[in-house]
Amino acid sequence: DKSFLLKIKNIGKKDLIMLLKIEGLSEYLRLNEDIIDLKVGKSKTLTINAEVPKNLTPEVYTGKILIYDKDTNEFLGSAYVILTVKPIINLFSTNVQVQKSSLVSNRNSKVTAAITIKNLGTQTDEEVSMYYAIRDLDGNVYDSQEDSIKIKDSASFAKELFIPDTAPLGNYVFFVRLTRDDYTTVGSNAFEVKRRFEALLHLLYINLFLIIIFLIIIAIIAGILKYLSTRRK
Repeated sequence: DKSFLLKIKNIGKKDLIMLLKIEGLSEYLRLNEDIIDLKVGKSKTLTINAEVPKNLTPEVYTGKILIYDKDTNEFLGSAYVILTVKPIINLFSTNVQVQKSSLVSNRNSKVTAAITIKNLGTQTDEEVSMYYAIRDLDGNVYDSQEDSIKIKDSASFAKELFIPDTAPLGNYVFFVRLTRDDYTTVGSNAFEVKRRFEALLHLLYINLFLIIIFLIIIAIIAGILKYLSTRRK
């Protein structure tokens, strides 16, 4: 069993008594409080406990925490929860990392993820079956691929999947499942699909930040070289 934290802040214009409900993962998640009283501008950190049965199939399970005004039942917002269940015995580790340029994507585009698999078991050449998919948080699949690879110690590679024009805006996971005989393990990483203009702005922000860091480094190096040149004189 594990626990994680959820921070909620009242950014509205009135004090609120909030009612929290878990949707989709209520069998496995427990909130330490489901009713909280928050003044305007105040925040509170809640603990979410995950209680997963040992025989639960390894999978990436998704759900939501819905937040309502307790007095009016008005919907205030939600927080997505991604619960990754690993096998009890780890023969392979699977790490999935969506590239920064794909963390905010638009429809009709490719999403690239770096995948690293480590053989934690026999350390001999093992052929495993791989399944890759882009899924929304309701479990719907928008693109998928399958292949098989051999792994001795580890394997690292990039995989591209496609977001179709029909995909709704919102949150998604790049899902990976590894199987060998009756063994299964999974991995995933979340990303967001926005309108093309919003996605381009996000990418521009990332590139601008990197350019600024680069210029700062160049300025520091130039300053050091100028100082050393002055000292020699």
